[in-house]
Amino acid sequence: MGRIPQPFLDDLLARTDIVELIDNAIPLKKSGANLSACCPFHQEKSPSFTVSATKQFYHCFGCGAHGNAISFLIEYERLEFRDAVESLARSCGLEMPKDTQVDRRDNDNLSKIYDALALATTLYSDNLRNQPAAIEYLQGRELSGQTAKDFQLGFAQDAWDNCLSTCKKAGFTENTLLQAGLIIRNDQGKHYDRFRGRIMFPIRDKRARVIGFGGRVMDDTQPKYLNSPETPVFKKGHELYGLYEARKKNRHLQRILIVEGYMDVIALAEHGVDYAVATLGTATSGYHIESLFRQTTDIIFCFDGDKAGKQAAWRALENALPIMQDDKHLRFMFLPEGEDPDSYIRQQGNAAFIKACENATSFADFLFSTLSEQIDVQSVEGRAHLAKTAMAHIAKLPDNLMFKRMLVSELGNVVRMNPQELLPTHNQTAPAAPRQGTPLMAPPGIMRNTITLLVQNPHLIEHVPQNFVASSLAGGELLTSITNILKSTPSLGTAALVERFRNEDNSDIIANLAGSAHAAPADGLSAEFTDSIHKLMKMQTEQTIENLMAKAAIAPGLTPDEKKELQSLIQTKNTPVSG
Repeated sequence: MGRIPQPFLDDLLARTDIVELIDNAIPLKKSGANLSACCPFHQEKSPSFTVSATKQFYHCFGCGAHGNAISFLIEYERLEFRDAVESLARSCGLEMPKDTQVDRRDNDNLSKIYDALALATTLYSDNLRNQPAAIEYLQGRELSGQTAKDFQLGFAQDAWDNCLSTCKKAGFTENTLLQAGLIIRNDQGKHYDRFRGRIMFPIRDKRARVIGFGGRVMDDTQPKYLNSPETPVFKKGHELYGLYEARKKNRHLQRILIVEGYMDVIALAEHGVDYAVATLGTATSGYHIESLFRQTTDIIFCFDGDKAGKQAAWRALENALPIMQDDKHLRFMFLPEGEDPDSYIRQQGNAAFIKACENATSFADFLFSTLSEQIDVQSVEGRAHLAKTAMAHIAKLPDNLMFKRMLVSELGNVVRMNPQELLPTHNQTAPAAPRQGTPLMAPPGIMRNTITLLVQNPHLIEHVPQNFVASSLAGGELLTSITNILKSTPSLGTAALVERFRNEDNSDIIANLAGSAHAAPADGLSAEFTDSIHKLMKMQTEQTIENLMAKAAIAPGLTPDEKKELQSLIQTKNTPVSG
């Protein structure tokens, strides 16, 4: 699937009215120059969520949520980027761009696969209603008809071609059914149903489309569970069973519980725990965790308390290390040996299960307790081993996390060391590099103020001189990036400008500045902005002079061209910059 062209995104955001979009989701009220409401992304009593019709941008001064129309759909509707763009395009009457003829053929093929899976879902559902033994089995697992309906449970007849013949009659080719994972071709070239004599669990994506199935036998036949293979629409390492159903029940998921099987998810939902999901025969990946962090702030892994459960939990912890966030919680819940979530909640009840969730082991406690197993932390050797092993894992956490620093501090307490002594040391005897001028910091707020003015008022680009340079100043590279974008596309508004930085390191900085308050009156913006630009250009000149003079003091000194540049800059240093 091709990348969405930037001009299309620019046009889409120009055609979209973010006020109308958000007002359809949450009622907005006029508040000065903007509109406001209680934030849909966190609990609050007084409105701190504002929407600007001029900027086509929203910002919450309470929780910091911010963005344009695309961002709102991603966060509020829990859509992926492309799905959000497609939704906006439909509402604006725009056709999504097709990059190539191959792309169009691929989309047509995917549509046929989705349609075949939808027909199979209907077939299995109809089969279940006419299969007393399957109904009796589900009732024996204490599942209600409503829960079966919520999860679209079905039954695959114990026949070789029930699904195959039904789908072929509907016009689907054997090739499409093979790609959908619904049938198998043997060595003799014969086709037959993949799923036979099994309770069927449709796996749905975030858009409610069935993308695959899990099938469970009703006796001791092996394999007990059979999953769809990898297909063009089903990637096991990216999907989670029950996530669609959990989001449907809970617009704001306070917590997500990760369990191991389909029946665990469904049994928990039957008993009121409607926020459980399951991996699909794979370990919990970093992709899974990152995806769930977009849905909730609290993830709990629920495993059996045996050795295999502890190992699965440890793999999940290791996969989570590079993507942990300060405002997210990841915990581990271990059930008594021999129990699974299905049996535990049926025997102990909803209240006991929820209490066990609330008492789940924290990330830090599980990390240190696991690493401390079979280590004598009372001995110097044991503590040294623990310190080295733990720091190797802690180092995988993002550097800017407060959580990372706290783990180092906690480890220091455990191994009886000053936390500073645990941090990596740097070679202090390395030869010093020639000193260049230290990047100048703009006077308090001048760089930030200049960027803020330009992001919020992109038309001010007309006041930026063609010879503007500020790249060696702190924050100058970001300002230069913005000016380059606006010079090439001066018609961009704030929302479209922010969109250009979506996948860049500075995306949050740009978005925060776009939503921040600025006190300058509208009729004074141009003068304030021009003055700031001229000050930055003067500072850039001073920075360049300092760099050249520092180089001149170190052999081999300046080149002839650099000498001329230095002389010219010194002569014009105090000359007013012309606009």
